[in-house]
Amino acid sequence: MSLHFVKALPAFVAGFLLSACATDLPMDADTFTPEGLVSGSRTTKENCTYEDTSVWVEVGGRGECIRYFHIGLDTEDANPRAVLWFHGDRLQRVWDSSFRTVRYEILGYDNNSPEAVVGDNEFWQSEAGIPFIQVARPGTYGSSGDHKVRRQQREIDVILAAVEAIKEKHGIEKLYIAGQAGGAHSAAAVITNRNDVECGVMSAGFLAVKMRNEMRGWPGDATGYNYFYDPIAHVEEIPESATRRLFIVGDRRDLQVPFASQEAYYEAVKAAGHAIWLVEGEGRGPSFNLMSRLSRRMIAACARDLSTEEVIERAGD
Repeated sequence: MSLHFVKALPAFVAGFLLSACATDLPMDADTFTPEGLVSGSRTTKENCTYEDTSVWVEVGGRGECIRYFHIGLDTEDANPRAVLWFHGDRLQRVWDSSFRTVRYEILGYDNNSPEAVVGDNEFWQSEAGIPFIQVARPGTYGSSGDHKVRRQQREIDVILAAVEAIKEKHGIEKLYIAGQAGGAHSAAAVITNRNDVECGVMSAGFLAVKMRNEMRGWPGDATGYNYFYDPIAHVEEIPESATRRLFIVGDRRDLQVPFASQEAYYEAVKAAGHAIWLVEGEGRGPSFNLMSRLSRRMIAACARDLSTEEVIERAGD
């Protein structure tokens, strides 16, 4: 069994979250659209029939259809190794002085389709030389679920179940995990809860969520929830590995995710005895936060079994 143990939230917390996100979502809304991204979506196992680009998983008695999009994957035979990539957050909550939601802003979510997602990753698959899979987080890119309710234990449990299902479905033995910002949060959870990860790259990551909130002066997470999965609180659960390499890449100018919070996660993982490197790169955009090109470039180099020095060099390309 390659899935590592996941601590459950107390029952009262889980109940609170379920009441916020479970039954009021529209049925079969298209989360490829901006409207579906905001509304969220629920579906049934019978409707989760996207051939080789979906898995049905059940968590807490409720199912989700999780989409994934791949290049280079052999759908007829086993795949010894594969990259799994987790995209960043696509919604930003805007709140008032009392931290109450005013509206949601959509982030980089136009001209979406399965073909567009595949096209965006074709270059990175050629760089990696092994199958490259983008996993759609709950409520995004065709997956059911609610993207407004992220960084919660349920999102983590759904992602972990989806990774296991994709791995078993396609006979993948070794995983190379990468993610950007909120996707780096997902990547960190996968790394923490599996013993088959050979390399992990997390860029501009939400890796010390509570610390980030405190540094920004927020009473809770940017999603509006006081309860969240915080990767830095689970460092002791990361499985030992003699071969795994982990990389944190960030920009000291990042206005969205303080570099100090990423550095704190790096220090905690290093102190726990794992092989990890903190790398400074150049973030794009007005917040110096857009670094997905760097994490994909670095995980591709890691999949090529390049030296640690060569992987780090990719952050400066």
